[in-house]
Amino acid sequence: MDHEEFEAALRTVQPGQYADIPYEIFEMLFPPGVMDDDAKGAAYAFARARGFRIENRPDKHAVWFVRDANQS
Repeated sequence: MDHEEFEAALRTVQPGQYADIPYEIFEMLFPPGVMDDDAKGAAYAFARARGFRIENRPDKHAVWFVRDANQS
């Protein structure tokens, strides 16, 4: 998956819903992955620019991109 494919998938997420990204996919999109501060910063900026926030879910081994409820 690349950034364009991911962005297309995010467009289908309804307000208040989320897209869960397994750590392995997150690492492909934002290397070197969830343990790196620069990668987390890049993911945060990517999400925020598109009306999302991110939640790290280590219990699910995933990162959630949550669309703000007031976004369309």
